[in-house]
Amino acid sequence: CITLTTAGIKSAVEEQLSRLAEALNVTLRRSAQGHLTKIDKFLDEALATLDQQFTKLEDLTKAASQQAHLHEQRTKYSIDFSLFDNKNKLLQSMSGTKGVPSKQTRERWERFVSRLESYEDEMSKQLEAMKASVDSSLQAFRGTLETFAAQWNERKPKDPKSEGALPYITERKTTFAELKEKAADLKAQCNYFQLDEPDFGVMEELEDDIASYEGMWKVMDEFNAEVA
Repeated sequence: CITLTTAGIKSAVEEQLSRLAEALNVTLRRSAQGHLTKIDKFLDEALATLDQQFTKLEDLTKAASQQAHLHEQRTKYSIDFSLFDNKNKLLQSMSGTKGVPSKQTRERWERFVSRLESYEDEMSKQLEAMKASVDSSLQAFRGTLETFAAQWNERKPKDPKSEGALPYITERKTTFAELKEKAADLKAQCNYFQLDEPDFGVMEELEDDIASYEGMWKVMDEFNAEVA
């Protein structure tokens, strides 16, 4: 009579099954966490986009495109959430734990969905506010432009002995570039809202005058450097 003991085999099998279950738990947890990390990263970018306040028409029209993109991404990341839930439930069942915590991410997701659904109304309100402010913006800009022109005509370096002429002209040129950008934005707003396009004819004269003085003083500086 031969007696066989299977205790050792049973113990080895149980150990292997335990290791397999542990490895599966680790893999499930890592995979579930991966979905959550992707969603969190998306929410960081999406909420930053939705929380923007716009002062330029260009930014507002760009936002309309971003909104459409976010609607597409919402569908994509909803699938990620479903995959996370399935894996997390399986992880909870297998490990007897609460799985990967997701409360904070869910709260942020709900905020994102709410903000996205109200975003179009917010853009419409900002668009109306922008339209209402066009006239006052034009008046303020004309005042700024007149002040700039008066200061330039008074202080532009006419005397060949003027010190710091070129740095002053460079500074004025930089400021004028900012004025040009603002003028272009105001014209775009007027065109978008079908308002009369403003005439900033003096800007062309100023640009030519600044360029002329810059060229003249560059030649003068080069000459002075050569004879020094």
